[in-house]
Order: sequence, then C-alpha cells, then structure tokens
Amino acid sequence: MSELKYYVRHQQNYLRDKLLLICKDEATKDFFERRIPGSRFERLTRDQAEHVSRIGMHGKIVTFGYTYKLTEEEMNQISTLDFDHTASIIAEGNARLYKEAIEKGLE
Repeated sequence: MSELKYYVRHQQNYLRDKLLLICKDEATKDFFERRIPGSRFERLTRDQAEHVSRIGMHGKIVTFGYTYKLTEEEMNQISTLDFDHTASIIAEGNARLYKEAIEKGLE
C-alpha cells in the first residue's frame, strides 16, 4: 500500500470546524477540497495526525472525518489505540467515496 497522507481540515462554518482526513493519494484530498468550499487542508505527518486524533487541536476534539463509506465491521475496528490500522481503514473509506463520486460524475 502506498504511504498514507494526513490532513486536518479547517472550516469555520461547520459545527466540527476541524476533521482529520486520511487518504491514499493527493487526488482524494483535492476532491474534498473542491467539494467543501471555504475549507483549508493542512498537511500533517503521521505522528502529528496521531497526536491530533488522541489529544485534539487548540482545545478542540478532532474527529476522523468522512467515515460514512465504512462498513459496520470497519467502524467497529476504529480505535486510537491502533492508529495505523485505523488510518488504513479511514483511507480506504475515503477512496471508496472518491471513486463513487467519479463514477457519478461529481468530480
């Protein structure tokens, strides 16, 4: 598997103004950036992303974003105790979402 890419999404107009985006490639991140106007995606290292997922950022909890394409089984495996496994699950779900958007012509 290719090296995962980690971002924190900043978006002041949303209830959750910060979300952790994990993806396999830059195209997936670019898709989210285009589809969510006013968002800014800040690149993080793997260690920074793990820290943000456990501790938060600027006093706010940062959740894993865009998990609705995960199966129930995958959702049950998400845990900050095994960040690398969780990151790969999240990245796979984001890849599915991006692929579906391309197939529907939403790209």
